[in-house]
Amino acid sequence: MSDKKLVNGMIAFNKEEYDNYQKSLSSEKEWPGINVNANSRMTLNTSMLIMELYRLVPYKEGRYIHFHPFNMPYIKVRKIELVGIVTNVKRNVNNLFLTIEDGTGVVDINYKLEQYLFLLKQRQEIDEKYRSQAGNLKETKIVKNYPKKFPETRPGFTYPCNTSLQDIAILENEWWSETNSGLLGKEIQPFDYVYVTGYPYLDTKFQKIPEQITTEFIEHARLIMFAISVTCISEETYNKKLSMWISNTVRQRYKEIEKKACIAKK
Repeated sequence: MSDKKLVNGMIAFNKEEYDNYQKSLSSEKEWPGINVNANSRMTLNTSMLIMELYRLVPYKEGRYIHFHPFNMPYIKVRKIELVGIVTNVKRNVNNLFLTIEDGTGVVDINYKLEQYLFLLKQRQEIDEKYRSQAGNLKETKIVKNYPKKFPETRPGFTYPCNTSLQDIAILENEWWSETNSGLLGKEIQPFDYVYVTGYPYLDTKFQKIPEQITTEFIEHARLIMFAISVTCISEETYNKKLSMWISNTVRQRYKEIEKKACIAKK
């Protein structure tokens, strides 16, 4: 290490030391915890933090752009899972556009509007079924194992006069269960928590894809995610998923694999 020091007390590198340091950084694997032979090929479906998306390396294969971790071209990252808080919602005739963030980064999501509208319709049909039942509730016999409380989110149904609280609790808890805690087919709005599965995609903005992806090409493109499913989740589920991913999946792939020393026996 050079004996020179900066004014603020930081140790300075000489040119040779700096070049060696940069060379060392550029040769490190992004995910050393994934032990795959460099001569093999692997397709990886995994949960990710949003910040990790922007560390993937795009490359062209056939007609399409795919992604691999830095210095690990033998691993193709395919289907991914994200969780996030919705910060923006837009739509056109074909797509629902979401912007989500998870505390590590922000990414735009493209979701087929047809799929989204199908879920909204499914939820509407469930609500109508239970609303009709609510309007025709009749007095029933007392049952032992009825719910002792109403669901966290109540559907706002109208009931006949003198309908017992027991009957209301039974019906509303059945509705709660069938709508996945009231989240199935929920209209997505800002500040909702969502769980997204899909594929990373580079929006080329009508550029011709070169055989070798260049920095200039990437500067004029935009990284997004094509969603195959978008599900509203509770704040509790969001926190649990994020914590579990950070503690297990994400942590494991960044962890250096311990190399066991082989001691030759004399």
